Amino acid sequence: MMTPMHTDLMKYSTPTPATSHERQAMRTCRKARRAAFFIFIAEVFSHAHRSPMKSTRPRANAVL
Repeated sequence: MMTPMHTDLMKYSTPTPATSHERQAMRTCRKARRAAFFIFIAEVFSHAHRSPMKSTRPRANAVL
């Protein structure tokens, strides 16, 4: 006995290009994730203590 075909699942059984609405939804989600990531990074850097960089000359006997 064959199982009935579900038309809702037919779209995902074969590879098809995304529709314009799906592409727009993916783009919107990507932009939201990117914005959230940059907000998180800004928070991390705002709480991190940064010491000033010192430029030092290498020692004469340093192994290269």
